[in-house]
Amino acid sequence: MDENIKGNNKILFEIKGIERSYPGVQALKDVTFNINRNDVIGFAGENGAGKSTLLKLIAGVESPDKGEMFLEGKKYAPQSFREANTLGVSMVFQEQNLVQSLTVYENLFLSHEKRFQVAGTLKKRQMISEAKRYLESFGLEIDPRKEVSRYSFHERQMLEIIRAFVIADMYKIEMPLILLDEPTAGLPEKEREILLDRVKSFSDKATFIFVSHRLSELMNACNRILILK
Repeated sequence: MDENIKGNNKILFEIKGIERSYPGVQALKDVTFNINRNDVIGFAGENGAGKSTLLKLIAGVESPDKGEMFLEGKKYAPQSFREANTLGVSMVFQEQNLVQSLTVYENLFLSHEKRFQVAGTLKKRQMISEAKRYLESFGLEIDPRKEVSRYSFHERQMLEIIRAFVIADMYKIEMPLILLDEPTAGLPEKEREILLDRVKSFSDKATFIFVSHRLSELMNACNRILILK
């Protein structure tokens, strides 16, 4: 793996000697690198180089065959995606993970409704108000009361990213690590540019890993590119 390093911030995440194999395929071999706080890192490489596999290992969706990972200097070995969330790691998958028939606010707080319950009653107004605060803080003109299906693919991608921040706040995570797997796939050029600009503007609040098959896109969006071979 080659590194093009810019900046010298405190290390947030480390991978040491990670390997992952499937029957007849060595997806990752001896992968080692560091991620700094507030980095926007791009993963580049040919198809089959293991980019998405590496994201799944970091997100707790799969486990490595060999090697170690460290988050904030502590051993990091999540046994599930949910556990990774509690530790401050979220992933926006290529296949969007929003429930189309639910409203924006219901999606943002999905599976965390108990935080808004008092004596068994769900405080929907508080949920809507909180959702609106998040949307406005990220510069999105989206009505939290409307169903997600009413918004464009690009807007739904932004909601996925914002939900990662919501989850991080719920678990009191100061610096979330957000994984983006081909987030611009299928987007028109103008919407790709908007998404890339948004990600860069959010880097003061989070650290990002960005996977794309477009090297030019990574060069525009990221301050560091790691090439998987």
